[in-house]
Amino acid sequence: MAVSVEQRPLAVSSPQRSPRQSALVALRYVVITVVAIIVFMPFILSFLGTFKSNPEVTAYPPT
Repeated sequence: MAVSVEQRPLAVSSPQRSPRQSALVALRYVVITVVAIIVFMPFILSFLGTFKSNPEVTAYPPT
């Protein structure tokens, strides 16, 4: 039986980013995370409210 050897290309690494580009990417992820938390906060609060009694849900300040 003959065995064939297949040569695969080597993985090419991505080009290095400058410190400014890295900072912009990090800032972008921070902004996206903050926006996601703000958008999902009503869902999180309503989910947590399912485990509280009615007086606890309507209490001010919230517990």
